[in-house]
Amino acid sequence: MAHIHISATRGATIDDFRADEDGLHVVTVWQSKAHQERWAAEQLFPAFQTLGMTDVVSNSKFTEYDADELYIR
Repeated sequence: MAHIHISATRGATIDDFRADEDGLHVVTVWQSKAHQERWAAEQLFPAFQTLGMTDVVSNSKFTEYDADELYIR
């Protein structure tokens, strides 16, 4: 089942990222929640730690849900 993960991080931009006024919003679609969690543990969080970005998670709001159906256009 597809897993949707949305993160909104206050104070982060991608210019800091070409973000909107409310910070950086990232929406990702994963094959499953397990895939998303494994990637975060093995790739994302170690990268944050290497870059000294220790406040990202505490400044972020996460919304997650499983999609019963996924339509790709």
